[in-house]
Amino acid sequence: MEKISVFSYIDYRKFLEDYYNWRKKVDNKFSYRYFAKKAGFSNPTYYIDIVKGKKNLSDNAIEKFIKGLGLDEREAKFFKYLVKYNQAKTEEEKESYYKKLISFKLENREDYVKLRYIKYYEKWYIPVVREIIAVKPFKKNEVKKIASLIRPKISTKEVHYAIKILLNLSLIEEINGYYYAKPLKIEPDKFLYHQIRILHKEWIDHGKWAVENLDKDKRHVSSLILALTEDEYKKIIEYIEELRNIVKNYSLNSKKEGLKLYQLNIQFIPKTEEI
Repeated sequence: MEKISVFSYIDYRKFLEDYYNWRKKVDNKFSYRYFAKKAGFSNPTYYIDIVKGKKNLSDNAIEKFIKGLGLDEREAKFFKYLVKYNQAKTEEEKESYYKKLISFKLENREDYVKLRYIKYYEKWYIPVVREIIAVKPFKKNEVKKIASLIRPKISTKEVHYAIKILLNLSLIEEINGYYYAKPLKIEPDKFLYHQIRILHKEWIDHGKWAVENLDKDKRHVSSLILALTEDEYKKIIEYIEELRNIVKNYSLNSKKEGLKLYQLNIQFIPKTEEI
C-alpha cells in the first residue's frame, strides 16, 4: 500500500487522520499509544485530540510529531508550514505560510502543471480582462480601451500585467496584432482554493462598491432572512446550484450585440447558531 504523502494535503489534521489509518493497515502493531511513546508524549490520546481539532500543535509538539511520523527533512519543513497555515490567527499570517506551501508544491513538475494557474486568480481583474477579450478580440494597442471598460477602474499598467499572465498561461493568444481568448480549462485543485477564496472576498467587496456607486436601476441587491433546518438549507443549496447553471447556460446562448460583463454574487450564509 502506497505511503501517505504530506505534500498532498492542505489540512494537516486530515493528513494525520489518513496517516493513522494507512499506518494501521500496514502495521497492526501501530496505535495511538505506540505513536505517543515513539514521539515522546505521555498522553496516548493526544494524537486523536489533534485530529478532532480539540487541541492545536505547539512548536514543541510539532517537532515531536515529526519524530513520531518519521518525516524526512523536506517533509518535516512542509509539515511545519502546513500546521502554521492551518492554525494561523490572522489573514496575513495565513497568506505568508500559504506562499511557503505553494513554493514547495511548484518544485514538483506534476504539481507545477496544476498550480501554475494560481496566477490567474492572483488579481481580481485578470479573469475580467480575459472575459472581455472572449467577448470581442482587441488590438494590442487597445489596452487603454480595455482598462476604460472595467469597474471598479483599473490602470493600463494593470491590464498590461493581466495580458502578460494570460499569454503565459495560454488563456489568450496574439494573432495578427489582435488578442483572442482560448478555451478556459482549469482543473480544480485544493491548493488553489485559498487563492480563489481571496478572489471571492474581493469580488464580494465589489458588491459593496456597486451599492455605493451605481444607481439602483444599474444593479440588483436583495436579501432575505430565513429560518431553516439543516436539510432545508442543503435543499436550497441544490436550488442555487441549479440556478447558477441555468444562468450560465443562458449567458452562453445570449446574443453577441451590446454585451457587458456582469458579476453575480450568490451569498447564502448562517446568521445565528441553532435556535
